[in-house]
Amino acid sequence: MWIFPLFFWLLFSMFDKILMVCVGNICRSPVAEGMLQVFFNEKNIVNTIVESAGIAALVGSTADPFSLELMSEKGVDIQTHRARQLTAELIKEFDLILVMENGHKKHIEQEFPFSRGKIHCLGRWRNEDISDPYQEPREAFVKMVNHVEICLQDWIGKFW
Repeated sequence: MWIFPLFFWLLFSMFDKILMVCVGNICRSPVAEGMLQVFFNEKNIVNTIVESAGIAALVGSTADPFSLELMSEKGVDIQTHRARQLTAELIKEFDLILVMENGHKKHIEQEFPFSRGKIHCLGRWRNEDISDPYQEPREAFVKMVNHVEICLQDWIGKFW
């Protein structure tokens, strides 16, 4: 009788800290971070922390103006976001690291071998990368935001 509640406790506590990672930490990962945080807030999941970083971060930069605009249209506030660099300390601190491209996963695992097992592609369940819209027109950002949302829904459907 106690196994069933224990299973759900383990499932929901499996990922207490989730890190979204892209290249510059100004386009894709802040969008994914904001969307997932809003989901957790709406579901009153208060013990899970969502943050983001970049493998070549534009440290201190705000989110891209198109990311800010599109998230605002969805009611997701990422105005206070500031880009930061992915570090060994961050990798150790987080339970689940979701990257935007398979190349990011390979790069991080090569640079930080201890990270293997906790890094996965956001588009894993579709076997897809999330294209980088950096310095592209607004339409590329719209496509990216929609793709991130669909891929997050896949993760949510499996774990939350």
